[in-house]
Amino acid sequence: MQDDTSNAVAILSSGQSLKIYGVTLYPTEAIAVISGLRSEAASKMGGVSTGIGFIGSPTWAIGAGAALGFLESVASDAARKNGLKMFAEADRQTDALLAQGLLFRMKDVTNSDRPLPASWSSTALVDDLQTIAPLSLKQQADVLSQNGLTRAELVDGHLMPIKRQRLYSHNGDEFLAVDTEFGLINIRWSSVVGYIGPNRNSPPPLPR
Repeated sequence: MQDDTSNAVAILSSGQSLKIYGVTLYPTEAIAVISGLRSEAASKMGGVSTGIGFIGSPTWAIGAGAALGFLESVASDAARKNGLKMFAEADRQTDALLAQGLLFRMKDVTNSDRPLPASWSSTALVDDLQTIAPLSLKQQADVLSQNGLTRAELVDGHLMPIKRQRLYSHNGDEFLAVDTEFGLINIRWSSVVGYIGPNRNSPPPLPR
């Protein structure tokens, strides 16, 4: 049995309560790239309304690829057509992002004591590649030796496998993929009316 103090509890508007053991978070750097693409695309498209809100407004959320057909009909100049391409690229990267999510235990999520998923984050050790092409042959040999690698282990002759800490956070979607006593489910966070975070301590002292 899991320690209740290491889990969160969400109370839904229906009155049901859910024990949340973990939450799916996504690579923060990838989220930032997608956000930048959408922001730049929105500025190129101007004040176009898609039926799900003006582009760039809070209602224009991740997964708005369904509106791309409408956008094609209003992309009358080069800037807007460029913006449309950027939206399509952001949508493609969003699909790729969903496959990169990791499930983190609530007790390991920073700020999970607060009912604000946008502030939640955690880190994980991941495999990555680092180029050593700019280094001299001697420097390359030194770096490989320091990391216990041989030149035969390089990818494409210049990419060195490394381990590094990657930051993960909430992707901004209105639904959160969480691990509960019922298994993995997606909950709409706007339906949460009460929240008890993990690692809860004693309440603050009363005023004197």
